[in-house]
Amino acid sequence: GLRLAWAEGSIVRVLDTTTGKEIQLLAEHAAPVRTLVYLADNRTIVSAAVDKTAKLLDANVAAALEAHPGGIVTAQLHSNGTQLLTAGADKTVKLWDLSKNAVLKTFGPYPEPIKFAGYNRDGTLIGVAAGKTVRVVNLADDKEIAVLTHPAEVASLAFNTDKTRIATGAADKLTRVWDLATGKELQFLPQDEPVLAVFYTPQNTVVSAAGKTARLDAPSAVRVLQADPGPVTALAVVPNGVHVLTGGADKTVKMWNVSNGQLERSFAGATDVVRALAVSKNNQLVAFGGSDQVIRVHNFADGKEIDKVKVDAGVRSLQFTPNSLTLLAALGDKSIRAFGVPYQPGQPPPPEFLKPLQSFATPDLAQDVAPAPDNFIFYVAGADKTVQTWKLASSNPVQNFPHPAIVDCVTFDPKSQVVATGCHDGKIRLYDMTKKALLKEITAHVTTKPQVQPNPVYTVSFSSDGKQLLSASFDKTLKLWDVASGNLVREFRAYHEKEFPQGHQEEVYTAAISPDGKFIASGSGGLERVVKIWNIADGKVVRDLVNPTLKSDPKSPMSHPGWVYQLRFTRDGKLITVGDAPKNQGFLAVWNPQDGKLLYQDTQPIGCFYHLALTPDEKAIALAAGYRGRTQPELNNAYLVRIPVLGK
Repeated sequence: GLRLAWAEGSIVRVLDTTTGKEIQLLAEHAAPVRTLVYLADNRTIVSAAVDKTAKLLDANVAAALEAHPGGIVTAQLHSNGTQLLTAGADKTVKLWDLSKNAVLKTFGPYPEPIKFAGYNRDGTLIGVAAGKTVRVVNLADDKEIAVLTHPAEVASLAFNTDKTRIATGAADKLTRVWDLATGKELQFLPQDEPVLAVFYTPQNTVVSAAGKTARLDAPSAVRVLQADPGPVTALAVVPNGVHVLTGGADKTVKMWNVSNGQLERSFAGATDVVRALAVSKNNQLVAFGGSDQVIRVHNFADGKEIDKVKVDAGVRSLQFTPNSLTLLAALGDKSIRAFGVPYQPGQPPPPEFLKPLQSFATPDLAQDVAPAPDNFIFYVAGADKTVQTWKLASSNPVQNFPHPAIVDCVTFDPKSQVVATGCHDGKIRLYDMTKKALLKEITAHVTTKPQVQPNPVYTVSFSSDGKQLLSASFDKTLKLWDVASGNLVREFRAYHEKEFPQGHQEEVYTAAISPDGKFIASGSGGLERVVKIWNIADGKVVRDLVNPTLKSDPKSPMSHPGWVYQLRFTRDGKLITVGDAPKNQGFLAVWNPQDGKLLYQDTQPIGCFYHLALTPDEKAIALAAGYRGRTQPELNNAYLVRIPVLGK
């Protein structure tokens, strides 16, 4: 007497007599039903209809629950079979006792419509997805143990087997994996469409249903560490794999145990945000730096500071070379700095610890640096969308090329990987740096005439395309050579009163080819002290550079007050020359070689200027200075100077 079945036309309806609620509708016939009979099992109805058929209908509905006004969104049966979880349009979630068809608990109403509600595997937790929020409730005490906020509306959720993770699917086409203990997002898994359903397998993989596709993903994140109250801006994994270091807004570097998530050590000292940190490969040193423009190096074992160095800009990245002897730092001024960090635990750091080794200028801000296993090559990821390859200078020679006499000069062509040397024996030698072998030997400035003094080669210089090589010598000549064949292209002759009065009368110490490859500049010593501009095409002197501030014979004008030791062209065609001046002073001049005009000159009491080099951006000049004659150590220095006339 608990069920009543009746027919309305071809439809059979089933009523619960205790509640008066219709619990089932069976539309199996195509014509009006004339006869209904319940069988003894109380669930099977025999129906006969005008469509000439008799059917056995299964009326196996245990109860009908008036759960939620406006409709039910989802329902899930508890694993014990006696409880039911429902969620509805009234923004509530209800837990039912099926033996009594009664509500045990109600959760909500929530601020947003509910899209999904479900149990974990053992039925001790429920998750509710409403709007952009997922709430996790412990059924033992009805308390929320996690609130997971999303940037988009959540459609589904699923717990893993051991209740440590929860997966959610949202309208932003992402499946997310969360750590339930911390309420933190561990990982996101991109999908092609909004994620409508998710499921955790017993193997802890996640199935996501998005659009017409179901995809299986294996989440890899295992733990979340609350490392900093603000952003975590630096991270390093200790080589032993057991610990990880973090740095961030709280100005402290922390070491965490990966297996248990415990904080084991802190490295203090930074006065601003830590943006870079590194651990040496031998687990002895920790380096960190950031917005305070200081690089600090600490002892890994006890966390104490060993030394620190102030730099010119914020520190963006730090890395130790594999041998733990060099620290590379990428700075906010578009430079890379290399510091020596030799260290023995238990002993004070050596004097060279954290001293600069080299500096490199990058085209744009360096995002990261990565040393190669050889300890010399390193790679730079730049904001200019390039990866650059750089090389540290070795403290020991990597290759020796013996010569029979003093080597006076050397130059390198990066295009052909060829090194050219000028020797005191008057010969030029070309070496293939790829094969580490002698390519050819050129008898450049050797004479068969008896003489006391040989003809040393004082300068060798490649043309911009690397196809030609210029040499200058004690014999007062310059010569241009074809690199491929070793043949002489043209000789720029020495002075001869009748045959060539334009040539140098003294030994030529320096020479260079102009950037456009059309001219040569050369400088001499002795009493001549002149810089000459030559035409490469015909080997003739275009002009002598005359210094109007010097008193000289109009027939033999001078460019310098002393010997011309070195000269260099700038990329825009200006010419810089250096040498000595009376009273052990250094002389520097800048010229316009096209018209011979002196643009700038300066004399400094800091020793003779023997050599010069331009920085890659040509914003500064490096000068090598020293005392002529007897030793005067205080004048033996290198200087970095800026010259206003260069317009930099």
